[in-house]
Amino acid sequence: MVPWGRPRRRQARDRPRGGGRGDVRQRGVSERERSHEDIDFTGSFCHPESDAYRLYVDLYTRTAFSRSGDPNIGPRLPGLLAGAGCEDISFTVAQPAGCKAAGYEGDVKLVAPLTPEGIADATVSEGLESRGEIVATVEEL
Repeated sequence: MVPWGRPRRRQARDRPRGGGRGDVRQRGVSERERSHEDIDFTGSFCHPESDAYRLYVDLYTRTAFSRSGDPNIGPRLPGLLAGAGCEDISFTVAQPAGCKAAGYEGDVKLVAPLTPEGIADATVSEGLESRGEIVATVEEL
């Protein structure tokens, strides 16, 4: 989900100074337009159904919530941006998907196995799953 919003007009003294990594003018975006991108894990899917995929989604969701993150914040972003003073908000939903086409030997969609590997330390330290179960899930994915 990529919401677009335009912040309300601020006093000149409150405007950020340019030149930093976050300077939107360097990226070709006007000072009045901003892009925000986040996720909505409730839209995740796999076909054919897979217990390993369901566990991956569950592990990511529980780990994010246990660390004060929100893996399902996407649909609420427009309202949050409006509450923060943005105007003229619109959004686009992007649903990455992958499949292994006949004759194609490459790995098309590695997010599912890479994510549990990337969050394994956090998942284990939060007591949400054992490292062995994570390894087994990654191998099945």
